[in-house]
Amino acid sequence: MSVKRKTSGFSFLILTGLALLLIDQAAGKRPDKTLDFEDATEQSRLVTVPKKQGKISFSTSVAKHGTTSLKWKSSANGGSKLRYELPKSAHINGKELRGGGIKMWIYKDSPSSGRKMSVKRRTSGFSFLILTGLALLLIDQAAGKRPDKILDFEDTVEQSCLVAVPKTQGKISFSTSVAKHGTTSLKWKSSANGESKLRYKLPKSAHIKGKKLRGGGVKMWIYKDTPSSGSKMEVRLAEKKKKKKVTRVGSFEINLGFSGWRGIWMSFNECKQTRDSLTGSSSITRMDFVLNHEDTIYIDLLGFVAKMSKQSRDKIVTTITRFGSKYDSSNFWQQTYRWSQQTPSALPTSVDSSKTTHLAHIEGRLHNWYADETQTTYDFMGEMKKRWNTLQKSFDDAHKEYDRLTFRNKSDSSTPGSTKIVITAPPLFCRNCKMGTRTYSATDPTRKFSFPIMRIMLPLALEYYLKSRPNEITKIVNKEKSKLCSGDAAMMQRSVQKICGKWTKRQDEFRNYLSTLASKADAVQS
Repeated sequence: MSVKRKTSGFSFLILTGLALLLIDQAAGKRPDKTLDFEDATEQSRLVTVPKKQGKISFSTSVAKHGTTSLKWKSSANGGSKLRYELPKSAHINGKELRGGGIKMWIYKDSPSSGRKMSVKRRTSGFSFLILTGLALLLIDQAAGKRPDKILDFEDTVEQSCLVAVPKTQGKISFSTSVAKHGTTSLKWKSSANGESKLRYKLPKSAHIKGKKLRGGGVKMWIYKDTPSSGSKMEVRLAEKKKKKKVTRVGSFEINLGFSGWRGIWMSFNECKQTRDSLTGSSSITRMDFVLNHEDTIYIDLLGFVAKMSKQSRDKIVTTITRFGSKYDSSNFWQQTYRWSQQTPSALPTSVDSSKTTHLAHIEGRLHNWYADETQTTYDFMGEMKKRWNTLQKSFDDAHKEYDRLTFRNKSDSSTPGSTKIVITAPPLFCRNCKMGTRTYSATDPTRKFSFPIMRIMLPLALEYYLKSRPNEITKIVNKEKSKLCSGDAAMMQRSVQKICGKWTKRQDEFRNYLSTLASKADAVQS
């Protein structure tokens, strides 16, 4: 087994563990099934071929396991090989060959855009490549083209995946002020004259075909600062084979009369160009975004999925009925689209007073479901006390999440010249998306659409209502006044927490308020 590297520059290759699965141990020659290069015996297993074409050393500054990794500096001229010749007792054959495999860890100090390392791979330029633990089984990782199935444009490798076509028709940059995930999104400004294209050319290893083509789809998030009423952006999915014309596989249009983020899920089956577009040897090899007017579009989390049973989007992408509608009254997420087509009934001119009374009664029951309104929080005992403690914890968690919200002033399109405050983070995702949590998390910054209401606004509204009741305020004053004036720091802190909860900002605000009262009292006395 050999790794061949042809380059006009140079490269560093570090192996910190070459594991060959399902292989007999070669005592004295291959001391273990996994090479981590921690001793001289393991360090002698790999050699450069020919010896003059490259240099092997061992690094203690980079290691996936232990303290040492193999560092290979390939030659700048001609082909370089790093060879691991297995002893006869370790040859792989039979069931081990058919069912086994090879693993490795690789590490790079910096990306080498457009470069590859593979068996008998020809390339130019240079790279720094480090293998930290396993396997050289026909590696072909299309570096610099499609490092992951989802592009979030957080590094230079992903930022090089999309290009303007032609280069003079539009401009690509990367924004750190607008992002659906992470800190960066792709910003595309189209030309004012003629057709502008933003192209994502998939590497050969990422071409979409077969079951993935028939059952999969594309997902993306797009953002606009201001609506472009009446304007559209077309998305084209196509196949281009060597020296052959481009064949349109599918397409759909996005209405641009919106502002903010919009998520788009589109199955290939819905947007296919013809009934037979997804059959036979058809594939998708590239994706074009097309604009015929001047506009600015932000794109984030662009990727393809192998299976998409339902599309999730609003009316910025209308339903496609070219080969029959996929949506009816019994088959559409939340039936939102169906209800949007209905004419609402007229509102009543007057309301029966008995209905108002009934609604008030229902509201009272709802309040009492959370806590007994006839009692203050000091009076709760038993199960009611347990329930209050649970509610109190949800209040504290809601305050933490509130502090994580990002607010921004934004122009209000409904009232020209005015602005409004909007929440721009955390990023929110729909129910069926893999991203987004439904519960509180200090590590995952993404949330589901329902999270701000259910986990932040509702608990804070409940806290405000229950703690601002007149009988609750009176009881707090009677119970806590003497404790606040006790001079006992621990007692005073417990009292502040009883009044304010665990939210430190409110505690600080309350202490500042007490200091203001004390200053006013001193001024009156003097």
